Amino acid sequence: MTITITATANGCLTPPTGTYPNPVKNGDFIITGTGPNAIVVGEGVDEEVRWTFDFNADPAYQFFTQAQGLTSAVLTLTLTPKNQLVTTDMVVLDVPGFDAIRAPIMTLPVNVTSTIRIDLLAQPSYTAGAILAALAAGKGRVPMRYANDSIVSSAKNAAVRIFQSGSIVFSAMHTQ
Repeated sequence: MTITITATANGCLTPPTGTYPNPVKNGDFIITGTGPNAIVVGEGVDEEVRWTFDFNADPAYQFFTQAQGLTSAVLTLTLTPKNQLVTTDMVVLDVPGFDAIRAPIMTLPVNVTSTIRIDLLAQPSYTAGAILAALAAGKGRVPMRYANDSIVSSAKNAAVRIFQSGSIVFSAMHTQ
């Protein structure tokens, strides 16, 4: 038996713009400038993008607990780098204990919308237990943060639980 849970965040490829220090809302994403050099907010340069994946609306969410384990977690991001300094960009599950993830973001072409997949469990601080603990601590909500030279336009997080021979195996897929 397979159980899948999903949460999404969506925005536009061309978000509204504002001026620093005021945040800009792009659908489910909140964009802020990273400092006074980020005069225009929403253009995809020198910005942080924050959003929250909320699994509570999915009735299968109750089946994902820290004790049951997780076998896969994939983050898929759709983004458009706007500056050659995309080489310094990162995404992070915005909870203490998780490290910034830079690859494969740093090799993306500027001004081209790309979709990338990141195996979270292959990242040093993204263990199954840590991810499930963050999900439990957030009561089904997982905060995310992206910085700093791209427009993030969509996000989806799907988690799959597979039952086999009386054991429980978890698989989670996060897309953005």
